Amino acid sequence: MVTIQAVIQNSDGIHVRPSAEITGAMAGYDGSVTLVASGMEVELSAMGLLCLGLTCGSAVEIRVQGPDETTVAQKLKALMEKHYDFPRQ
Repeated sequence: MVTIQAVIQNSDGIHVRPSAEITGAMAGYDGSVTLVASGMEVELSAMGLLCLGLTCGSAVEIRVQGPDETTVAQKLKALMEKHYDFPRQ
């Protein structure tokens, strides 16, 4: 198992659209991905991400177990720390 930390950089945190982009990019991974933040632990899913309530500056622990753990963990870290540029509604 690989465990790394990410800090949310998106000014609006991880809301519906970033969570959809993150889970879409990670779809099909054969291992398990767990996120830990705010005293909660969830499996990677759009609802799981939303339940964590990740705001800008929030720290999240990423745990990956399975094939290519390090590569997958680094990819997810980059997605979690990405500045998403969605137009305001």
